Amino acid sequence: RSGDAKLELTSPSDNAEFKRGDETIQVTGKTDPDSTVSVNGSIAIVDADGNFSYYLKLSEGDNTISVDAQSAGGKTIN
Repeated sequence: RSGDAKLELTSPSDNAEFKRGDETIQVTGKTDPDSTVSVNGSIAIVDADGNFSYYLKLSEGDNTISVDAQSAGGKTIN
């Protein structure tokens, strides 16, 4: 599948639980350096090595986090 973006989520893990005082969490992972990453529709910062991070404000109750990577060629993976 040439041209597909690589996406590896480091944090948070699936079904992670956070304390009541946690208002913001850091979403981190790795992709291809030339890819664009979005977290819940907002663009994350990707460094020259492909590492990305995004600070996500949590809302009360359950939160769903959607992370997508788009390669320079336009292919999307989530």
